[in-house]
Amino acid sequence: MTNEEILSVFEGISKLKSQKINLNIKVSFRIAQINQILLPFVEIIEKEKNKILFKYGEKKEDGSIIIPKTNIELAENDLNLLMKIDNNIQIDKIKLDDFGNIDFPYEITEKLIPIIEM
Repeated sequence: MTNEEILSVFEGISKLKSQKINLNIKVSFRIAQINQILLPFVEIIEKEKNKILFKYGEKKEDGSIIIPKTNIELAENDLNLLMKIDNNIQIDKIKLDDFGNIDFPYEITEKLIPIIEM
């Protein structure tokens, strides 16, 4: 699972939780398990993203970081490399049938595809 997929799945799980969709206990448990597996990876990815921003950016008085035009391509290259890193994460996918007849928005479904077995 790449860093990009990890962030996508993590965001999908967060959106799923915020929608308060009534999942059956089996799916709810698996989602919670996967969330816990991914959390340490998400924290590392975010730290590395921040390092890239600080490396190529300039800190403003308000604390925000602005990347000068001369550094945008370099920052994008490093961020793309970071997102493409593949991690050896063992996750048992959730079977699509286990979700039952639950309807949730496409933007959530799209983000959860890496953890769903069709």
